[in-house]
Amino acid sequence: MQKKGWSLFLVALFIAVSVTAPLALAAPKTLTFWHYMVDRKDLMENFAKEYEKAAGIKVDVQLFPGDQDVERKMEAAIQAGTAPDIYTTNGSGDPVKIEAKSRWIKAGGMLNLDKYVSGAWRSNYIASLLGNISFAKGNPYGVEPGLYGLPLDSVNMQFLYNKELFQKAGLNPEQPPATMTQFLAACKKLRAAGITPFAAGFGTWLGISLWEVYAWNIMGETGMVAAQNQGKRLTDPNWIKTFQVFTAMRDAGVYADGVATWDNPDAERLFAQEKCAILYDGSWGIGVVKATNPGLVPKIGAMLPPSAGKHRVYIQGGYGVVLAVNAASPNRENAVKFLEWLTAPAQQARYAKETFNLPASSAVTKQVKLEGAVGQFADDAGRIIPNILKSRGNEVDTQITRGIQSIILKQKTPKQVVQEVNRAWEAASLK
Repeated sequence: MQKKGWSLFLVALFIAVSVTAPLALAAPKTLTFWHYMVDRKDLMENFAKEYEKAAGIKVDVQLFPGDQDVERKMEAAIQAGTAPDIYTTNGSGDPVKIEAKSRWIKAGGMLNLDKYVSGAWRSNYIASLLGNISFAKGNPYGVEPGLYGLPLDSVNMQFLYNKELFQKAGLNPEQPPATMTQFLAACKKLRAAGITPFAAGFGTWLGISLWEVYAWNIMGETGMVAAQNQGKRLTDPNWIKTFQVFTAMRDAGVYADGVATWDNPDAERLFAQEKCAILYDGSWGIGVVKATNPGLVPKIGAMLPPSAGKHRVYIQGGYGVVLAVNAASPNRENAVKFLEWLTAPAQQARYAKETFNLPASSAVTKQVKLEGAVGQFADDAGRIIPNILKSRGNEVDTQITRGIQSIILKQKTPKQVVQEVNRAWEAASLK
C-alpha cells in the first residue's frame, strides 16, 4: 500500500474507532445467571429486564430445569472454571449437600459474603436458618468461616387439601382434622365418597421427611436428643409408634395406589388434577398447582400434619432457593449488587405474591398479607424442626425410607423396620 493510501486507511480506522468506542463503553455489562425454577421463569426474566433499566447491568437468565440437575451442572462448571456469575442452589442442611458446597468454595465457586452483607441486610433473615448456608469457625470441612449465599424464599412442609373435595365428602373444609384419629376418619369419608384421600412421593425423601415430623410429635425433643445424640438408637418402644403411624394410615385406606414408589411430581400431578384430596408437600406445591391448574389454587387449604402424639407438631422447613455468587467471576462485585437488589423487600414481596412461594425476608412477612394457603404456610414458620440433632448418616436414613415403603406395601411390620434401622445404625457407628 502506498504511503498516502496507508495514511488514509489509518484516518478512516481512527474515525471508525472514535465513533464505535463510545458505543462499546455505553453497552451494559452482562451478568450470567443460572437457575432451575421452571415455574418462575417469566418472573426471573422480568426481574432481569427491570434491573437492567435500573442499574444499566444486563442479566442473561438461563434456565436449567431440575434442582438436582443444575447442582451437578454447577459442580462441573465450577471445577472447569466455566461457572456463571450468579446462580441458584438449595438451602438444605443435608450433610452430603453441605460437603458438596465446601468443594465448590475450595474451587473458588462460592463467594464469602460476610464483607458485603450489612447488618441491616442480614437482619432480614432468621439467623438460625442462615446456618444452612454458612460455615462456622473450626468447621470440619476446612472452609473459611462465613456466609456463602442468601435465600430467595423460604419453605415449609404441610398437608395441602382440596376444600371442594372435602365438601363433597361431607367434611368441613374450614375445620380440617387436627388429630390422627380425626384424619383417619376424614380419609374414610373421602374414600366412601369415591375420592382418593392422600398422596405423597414416598419413593423419595418425602417418606423420611414425614416420619421425622411424627418422631418429634411422638418422642418430643428430649426423646429425639436422647436417641440420636446419646447413642440410644431406636431402643425406646415409642420409636415403633413412629412407624405405626404409616401402618394406621395404610389400614384406613388413606394412600393412593402406588405411593410407595412415587416421585414427588407423581403425587403433585394427581393432586393438581383434583384426583386426590390431600397432598403432603412443601409450600412450593402451590406454585406447581398454579402452573398446571390455576383454577384449583383458590380451593386449596393448608393444614399441619395431624397430631399422633402428645408433643407439639413440628414441620420440615428452612430456606428453599438460595442465591450464590461465583467467587472466581470478574463480575462478582456487580453480581453482589444484583443479589442485593433481588433480595430487597420490594422484590421479595412481588416474588411472594406472584409465585406463591414464601418470602425469606422477615420484613416482608410482617408487611405483606399473604392470602389463602400461602398465608397458612407462612403462619406456621415458627414450627420448623430445630436443627439440633447429629446426622444419622445416609445408610440409616435410606433404611428408614425403605422401611416406610415396606410398611405401605405390607411387607414388614414397624417392629421389623426398627430392628433393621438399628442394625444399619450400629454398622454405621462402627465405620
